[in-house]
Amino acid sequence: MLKFYFSLTRFIKRVYEEFPEELSLTQVTIMFELDGLDDTTMQKVARQVAMDITTFSRQVQTLERKGYVERVPSNQDRRFYFLGLTKEGERVVKEVKQLFETRFSEFFSGMNEFEKETIMRSVQALTNKLQND
Repeated sequence: MLKFYFSLTRFIKRVYEEFPEELSLTQVTIMFELDGLDDTTMQKVARQVAMDITTFSRQVQTLERKGYVERVPSNQDRRFYFLGLTKEGERVVKEVKQLFETRFSEFFSGMNEFEKETIMRSVQALTNKLQND
């Protein structure tokens, strides 16, 4: 299992290195968490990406400066900010998704349907388990 983890990590890093934007893997992860969400707080996303709020806040500031993320203060509690992707941030996430989909399609191209289906079911089960822990 450990070999699988390191192989997958290398695969992700290789795909990430193809991306033309100057973003860290951590920043891309934050943007993926924000994709499709409305009115989510910084604290909630920081927990989702398993990052302390201070480090997370610095990453969000960088993403704001680059024009990918916007932060809006809560009307009810000024200590909380809602995060969201800008149009430019949505474009970047879409491009990263397309790149990964292309690379995964290439990865699966040498497999028959049964192998693909088995891997996809197993990955989905593993994903569900990891998200519930």
